[in-house]
Amino acid sequence: MSSDNNVSDFDFKGHTTLAHIPINKIRENVEALRTVVDKTDEKYLESLDSVKKRGIMNPILVREIKDPTNGEIFYGLIDGLHRFNWALDAGLETIPAHIGSLDDADLLEAQILANVHKIETRPVQYTKALLKIMGVNPLLTKAELSSRLSKSPSWLNDRLQLVKLTPEIQTLVDNGTIGLANAYALSKLPADKQKDLVEAACSQSPAEFVPTATNTLKEIQAAKRQGRAVDENKFVPVPRLQRPVTLKDELGFMESGQLSQSKIALLVDKYAGKDPIKAAILATQFALHLDPETITVDEANWRKKRAEEEENKKKREEERKVKKEEAARKAVEAANAKALGKPEVVAAS
Repeated sequence: MSSDNNVSDFDFKGHTTLAHIPINKIRENVEALRTVVDKTDEKYLESLDSVKKRGIMNPILVREIKDPTNGEIFYGLIDGLHRFNWALDAGLETIPAHIGSLDDADLLEAQILANVHKIETRPVQYTKALLKIMGVNPLLTKAELSSRLSKSPSWLNDRLQLVKLTPEIQTLVDNGTIGLANAYALSKLPADKQKDLVEAACSQSPAEFVPTATNTLKEIQAAKRQGRAVDENKFVPVPRLQRPVTLKDELGFMESGQLSQSKIALLVDKYAGKDPIKAAILATQFALHLDPETITVDEANWRKKRAEEEENKKKREEERKVKKEEAARKAVEAANAKALGKPEVVAAS
């Protein structure tokens, strides 16, 4: 069964009353982090079957609200969106609930805290809710908020960065196309650079993408300090660690005397000769993918990728041009047809 119906680890900070309340008296909150439930999901359907047999075991969390127009009492949902929907779909008339009293600021914070460890929450959507908490609590510091969330200040800073992504990229993060590690690195770049690197962010692992984004940021900052434009055609080597298995193999080759199999040994023989300092430097460079041979290969791959990106860009521009011309042609035809009067349609014999 989904964790939404298990015993919650959320500790509601105010006084609550436990009761069974009518389903039809509950209203979903428009500020909720998750407002859409996938009722076709297999796990949702499995849990629904369980609820039909056993009911809701873990109470939802609601607050009592009075309708200002007619004085009617209803309940605003704080935590338990899936449980509420299961109860609806199972045809239950009542549901167990912890009833508390919260103002709007406390309500938003309660929902954040209740959902902080739930993977269904979309990252950017979650970040925007965090910003709302800080907006309605102007005296709340980042350190205090991170403590309430049981997260580190660095985690909170990274998460808040997500709103700096372009709207298109935010969508890719929320639907899982771009992982959070890559999203954090991408969010530190200007919007135009984000667009340049978005394809890499989608396809590359954090070990490969994060150093690339970090180096791009460093180049932008250096260019700004020096009062120059960023050199788009300049290749910058990206330091990244070799896989442990690769380094282990290298060690085995050298210890067993199989120097012809060792890339490090070949590098030393070619570039260092008998100079121990140069040999040590080359071994360290190899471990970081910064040796001359790796840099040559990486630069060739970078230039090939840049050429492919330019070609794809030209194709997209040509496609947009063709579509624009086609739309203009149809608009002219429609205008001419309107000026001449709609021709009579003759049925085929």
